[in-house]
Amino acid sequence: MAPARGAPRGGRTLPANGAGRAAATLDTRQRILEAARQVFARYGYVDASIEHIVTLCHVSRGTFYYYFKNKEDVFEQLVRTLSQEMERARVSSTSTDPFMRIEAANRAYLEMWAAHHDIMANLFQIATIDARFEQLHREIQMRFIDRIRRNLERELAAGECRPLDPVVASHALGGMVDWFAYRWFGTGAIGVEHDELEHVVRELSELWYHALYGCRPHEGDSDCATR
Repeated sequence: MAPARGAPRGGRTLPANGAGRAAATLDTRQRILEAARQVFARYGYVDASIEHIVTLCHVSRGTFYYYFKNKEDVFEQLVRTLSQEMERARVSSTSTDPFMRIEAANRAYLEMWAAHHDIMANLFQIATIDARFEQLHREIQMRFIDRIRRNLERELAAGECRPLDPVVASHALGGMVDWFAYRWFGTGAIGVEHDELEHVVRELSELWYHALYGCRPHEGDSDCATR
C-alpha cells in the first residue's frame, strides 16, 4: 500500500501541501549538506563516514539515502555548488593597469580558497586517487588557467607583454597560485598568517608581473631586469 499523504518517509514526516513538502525537502537536503561539510572538514574525506553525517544532522540513514547515493555523491554536490559559486563571483577587472588586473584575479582566487579551504583541500587530495574528483578539480583549475591564457593571448597580439607561450605560461602561473593556496590554506605548511592575505596577494602578483613584463614603472634597474 502506498504511504498516506504526509506519512513518514525516510524517517521524517512530509507536510501535506506541495509548497510545504518542497520547503521541507530543501531544508533537509541542506541540513545534510551542511553536516557533511562539517564532517569532511573535521575528519577529512577518506575518514569521514555516512554515520558521522547522519549523527551530526540528526537524520536517519534512510533519509540520507533519499537525497544522496553515498558519501561520494554528497561531497560531489558540495564541490559542484562551490564551483558554481566561484563562476558567479568571478572578478572581471576593467583596469588598464596589468598589475592591478593580476592582483584582482589573485585576490579573488585566494579569497575563494580562504572561504572554502575545507572543501578545496579535500578535493585537492582525493583528486589524486579518484577520476571523478580529478575531473571536477581540473574543471575548477582550468577556468582560472583559461582566463589567464586568454588574457595573455590578447596582450601578445597587442604587443603588451614579452614573447612567450601562453599555454605554458598560463599553466605555470595558475599552478603557482593554486599550489600555494593548497599549501597555505589546505595544509598549513606555509608559515604566514591567514590574515596576511593582502601581503600574499602582492607577493604572488609581483612574481607574476615580473615574469611577464619585467620592472613595474616605479622600480629601478637595480631591483630587477628591464624588459
